[in-house]
Amino acid sequence: MGVTTSNLSLGKAKGYPGLSLERTEDYVDMFTSGSCHVLANKIHKLTDWPIHCFLGEDGEADIHAFVVPCPGWRLDVDGLREDEDHNLWLGLDPNRDHRSFSYEEIVDAGWVEPGELQTECAEEIAPLLITIARTNLPKRPCEERHPYKEGTPGT
Repeated sequence: MGVTTSNLSLGKAKGYPGLSLERTEDYVDMFTSGSCHVLANKIHKLTDWPIHCFLGEDGEADIHAFVVPCPGWRLDVDGLREDEDHNLWLGLDPNRDHRSFSYEEIVDAGWVEPGELQTECAEEIAPLLITIARTNLPKRPCEERHPYKEGTPGT
């Protein structure tokens, strides 16, 4: 289980009253249709949480970039989910392998460079997603593994 943007009214989220449901649907479309790595990179820059991608047969980044704010949890445009739920939401085998990649490795693997719109949208929604994660994750194991960057949203 987790906290997803589909079961949370983003327009009412603390500090982000300008986000509308329609805008949220646009975000989900954008960041599940080829620009997920842009959002994952923005979240990574604000938190230092590692970017992960599912692996192809060659062991390289194949599909969908997300961040791992805490072992057993994943954060992407749809919100915060436990590992297995995240895979199922994406229609993937619950045990599909993933690993950490740098943003540069992802782009070098042939993923599309972001446009201005994707970058602006990632900058707008990343702080909200970080707040969702920090509000709903179990604190102790996460802080030990991925300390929060001071001065970022939710700290």
